[in-house]
Amino acid sequence: MPNLNPFSESVFRGEWGAAPESIDLYPEAKARLLEAVASAAESPPSEQGRVVMLRSPSAGVGKSHLIAQVAAEAMPQAHLLPLQFDRESRPDWNCTLQQLLDRLTEPVSGAPCTLSLAARQLLAELLAALIENGVIPSELPARARRGLELNYASMLDLRADSALARWFRENSNALRAPLSEALTRHTKFGHAASREWINFLIRLETGTGEIRIPPRFVSSEAEAKARVAELGQIATRHRPLVLVLDHLDAFFNDRDSALETAYLIAELARIRAARLL
Repeated sequence: MPNLNPFSESVFRGEWGAAPESIDLYPEAKARLLEAVASAAESPPSEQGRVVMLRSPSAGVGKSHLIAQVAAEAMPQAHLLPLQFDRESRPDWNCTLQQLLDRLTEPVSGAPCTLSLAARQLLAELLAALIENGVIPSELPARARRGLELNYASMLDLRADSALARWFRENSNALRAPLSEALTRHTKFGHAASREWINFLIRLETGTGEIRIPPRFVSSEAEAKARVAELGQIATRHRPLVLVLDHLDAFFNDRDSALETAYLIAELARIRAARLL
């Protein structure tokens, strides 16, 4: 049976579609939020993210229900990911990075996870650039680049038994350096960051090794912040990223944590880790 209680949704249970369409508590607010998502989805990647605050004079009026409705309807336009900060999950950059990775790699029934789709699109762009520059030889370079552009999700399924997947796995060590250089040119990531992200994405897509950021790559809060910005850029290349933070009243009477959370939200927008928060 559908859940008819508009106050029971939680954006942290992965139940974006749980909000029943028959109960539309705040149609005007929902329309404005959907418009904000659509506007963010169309904004250029060079623009800073936008922060939208949803508030009410008291708890229990259906804010989470409204967020769940908006998320369910806006999902085709953007990746909507919840971030949870409370007294157990502190508002810092390492926690943010781990939550983003966890959300982006959550299994999707019958489809690649969100980060896999972003990784395949990015790898396809980088391979196309290497073909265009002659680093990867091709008898029909224009056709090869076009194929990668249109069919990256299937062609870059590196666990498949296709000819391209086998070629990539067999040559992955030789491809890492040119792919890293191409990533630096495409994104302005540092050389070391590009190497680590290419290694990470290859592990993710081939299923070899752990799907985690090496500790040496996030040895400080400043490095974790840089990784959050880079991960946001990688994910956003596939579809705009919208981060949702709910239940921030958990920091009521905790001034320091509230200020830390406000700073982190503002910085997430400034460093373009997401189009909308």
